[in-house]
Amino acid sequence: MFGYNRRMRVVVLLVLACLSPGAAVTNAQYAPPIQSPREAGTRELPQPGAAGPWDQDLLVHRVDADGRVERLATFPRGGVATLTRMKDDRLVAVHQYFPKNDVANFDKVAVRFSEDEGRTWTPPQVIQLAGLPEGMRFPFDPTLVVLDDGRLRLYFTSLRGRRFEEDVPAIFSAVSADGIHYTFEPGVRFGIPGRPVIDCAVALHQGVFHLYSPDNGPQGAPGGPRGRQLPGSGPQPGVGYHATSGDGLNFVRAEDVRIAGGRRWLGNALSDGHTLTFVGTGGPPAPGGPLTGEPGGGMWFAGSTDGQAWKLLDMARIPGADPAAVKTKNGGWIVISTGPPRFGTPSAQRPRAPAFPAGMPGAPPAGLPDANGPWNHRVLLATSKDGLEWKVGGEVLAEQASVPELFMGPEGLPIVLFVDASGKTEPGALGAMVRQKDGSWVRRVTNLRGADPNVVRLKENSYRAYTKERDGSIQVFSSTDGLGWQHLGEAFRDERYRNATDSDVFETPAGWVMLISLGPRLLRCTSQDGLRFVAGEIMDLGGSVSDTVAAPGGWRTYFHVNANPRTGGKMVIRSAFTADGRTWRIEDGDRVVAPESGPARLGVADPAPLRLADGTWVMALKSFIAQPRPERAR
Repeated sequence: MFGYNRRMRVVVLLVLACLSPGAAVTNAQYAPPIQSPREAGTRELPQPGAAGPWDQDLLVHRVDADGRVERLATFPRGGVATLTRMKDDRLVAVHQYFPKNDVANFDKVAVRFSEDEGRTWTPPQVIQLAGLPEGMRFPFDPTLVVLDDGRLRLYFTSLRGRRFEEDVPAIFSAVSADGIHYTFEPGVRFGIPGRPVIDCAVALHQGVFHLYSPDNGPQGAPGGPRGRQLPGSGPQPGVGYHATSGDGLNFVRAEDVRIAGGRRWLGNALSDGHTLTFVGTGGPPAPGGPLTGEPGGGMWFAGSTDGQAWKLLDMARIPGADPAAVKTKNGGWIVISTGPPRFGTPSAQRPRAPAFPAGMPGAPPAGLPDANGPWNHRVLLATSKDGLEWKVGGEVLAEQASVPELFMGPEGLPIVLFVDASGKTEPGALGAMVRQKDGSWVRRVTNLRGADPNVVRLKENSYRAYTKERDGSIQVFSSTDGLGWQHLGEAFRDERYRNATDSDVFETPAGWVMLISLGPRLLRCTSQDGLRFVAGEIMDLGGSVSDTVAAPGGWRTYFHVNANPRTGGKMVIRSAFTADGRTWRIEDGDRVVAPESGPARLGVADPAPLRLADGTWVMALKSFIAQPRPERAR
C-alpha cells in the first residue's frame, strides 16, 4: 500500500524506528503498530497481549487462467513469503515464522514444500544455515532463486551488530541443494551506504540477476541518535532500488525503478525466460479494505522485458499483501500473501479512531470532515404483507452500518450483509448477520469485501455477489452458503462512469440486467452470463440505489429518493415496475417513509427487500444516527 512496509516483523520495525514517525506510512489492516527496538539476534517470545506479526497468517491462493480465485492453504503465524518452483517440479515456499511457545524457532525462516501445485504442504521446518559470521543477525526477508545447476540461492536481509543503530541493513545470500540446509556466501550482495536495503526481490532473467528493494529512505548514522528526518526523506512510494549481476553475487546499482499509483516494490520477482514479472504491494485507494492492491492491503502485477521499464498487468483481485507468486502449469498463478491480523488478536484489536467521539453521535472518524458516512448510518428492518405498503420496525439491526443487502440463505434463514463501520468485524470486511429460527439475529463472519454488496441467488441454489470499488468497477464473487466467497472477476468497468456505485443485478429471459447508481440516476447495463456487463442507457426514475425483485408479471425495483433541502423533507423509498427489464413504470406513492419517532425518524434509504416463504416481505434499509447533510445523502 502506498508507503506501507508490510514486512513489519519485529526486526524490520527496528529499521523503521530509525525513521521519523511521519516517514513510514503503515496500514491499520495489515501492519501491527511500531514497537520498541529489540536486540538483533535475541530470541524471545512476545509478552502476553502484545501485538505483532505473529497475529497474522500467510494465505495461499490459486488464480486460474480465467481469473477464478481459490484459497488452497493457510500458513499460521507467518509472513514475508517467497515462492519458486524447483528443478524437480516441487514448489518451495520460505517465510518468516513465529511459532507459539517455541523460543528456539521464533522469528526465524522456515521452509515448506508442495508436490501437488500448492494444495498441500509439508510442515514448516526452520532452515539450517552454516557459516553465518559471528554477530550477524539470523536471516529475515527471504527471497529464493533457482540457479542453473538446480541449487537454491536464498537472498535475505541482515546486518552486523546487536542493534540497528550499529549497522545499516543490507542484502546477503546463502546456497542450498535441498532447500533446507544452506551455506552462507561471504560478502554483501547489495547495500547502499546510509540507507537500509531490506525486503529485496531477486529474479534470474536471461542470464542476468535483477534485484529490487523498496526505497525506505536514509537511516541515521550507525552509532548515532535516532533523530528526526527532514521532510520528504522517508520511504518513497513507487520508487525501488534496482541492481543487476552476472553471477548473482556482485551487484551493481542501476537506475531506480518506478511504478505509479502509490504502489511499492515490496513483493517478489520471477522470470519465465521471456518476461520478468513483479508482484508487489499497494495501489490506488478503494473502499472495503484489503482485497485488492490498495491501501488496506493487496497487490499489483507488472511485466518487463528488460527489468527497468515496467507495465502494469490486469490481474484478478487476490486478498492479502506482500505477495510471492509462481506460474501454474495451466497458465494461472499460485500466490502466497500475508493476511490481515486474525480476528480477536491484539493486532486486530489495537485502538482505532472511534466512530462516535464523546458528545457527537454519528460523527466521522478523526480527519474526515463529512458527517454522512457509514459511521452515521444504522440498519433496520421493515415488513410488508404485499411488498407495497411497508412499516419500519423500531429495532436497530446494526449500528454504524450501511448499504445493507438481504437474501435467503441456503437453510431458509435470511442473511444480511452490510458495510460495517462499528469495528466489530475484521478491518476491511463486510458485516454479516443471520436470522435464527426464533427470529433473533446473530453476527457471522464473511470474507466478502468491497462496498455496496448485492447478492443474487441462482437457480442451482448458489449465489453471486457484486461489490464496488472506488474507481467505479464492480467485482463479482460466487458462494454456496452466502458467507464464504470466491472471486470470479470484474463484472463492470467503464472509464466514463468512475463514480458508479450500488449495483443491482437481476436475470430476465432476455439476459442479465445491472442497474448502477450515478448520483440520483441509474445506469442500465446488460450481460448474457451475469459475469461481464456493458453500459447502456441512463435512466431517471427520480431516485437511485436500487434493489430489484421478482413480482407478478415482471420485476419491481425499489429505490430511494433524496430529501429536498428546500422543503426539509426526509429520504423515502419508492418503486417502479418493469415487465422486460428495459422499460419501467414508476408506481404511485411512497413504499417506505420514515416514522415520526424511533431510530428511523431521520429518513429511510438503501432498500433491500426479500419475499419470505409465507408470502410476506421483509426489507433491510438504512437510516441515520445524526441528521445527515442533505447535499451528501445519496
